[in-house]
Amino acid sequence: MKRLESNLQYVDCKRLYMENDAKSYHTQDIVSLCEKCGLKWVYDFHHDRCHPSSNGTDEVRKLIMAYPPDKYYLSTGTHNINSRPHADYISA
Repeated sequence: MKRLESNLQYVDCKRLYMENDAKSYHTQDIVSLCEKCGLKWVYDFHHDRCHPSSNGTDEVRKLIMAYPPDKYYLSTGTHNINSRPHADYISA
């Protein structure tokens, strides 16, 4: 995360969106970085299910309320709701 932050000076941050992912960056990591650097971010519900934040759902909800994402992304997994690959459609 520190390396990413130090390299932000080389990109046009007005066009950059950060997103929590299914392996490396929790929602709380992305929100902290975006809030600190004034970046836009996307909350991916599926990624949060696959790679949940250590502080739990209530903490994620508080983060979203305090620093709302610019976009939300909702999907499910291909084999089951929590599998990492995105499905073509949302399972009900």
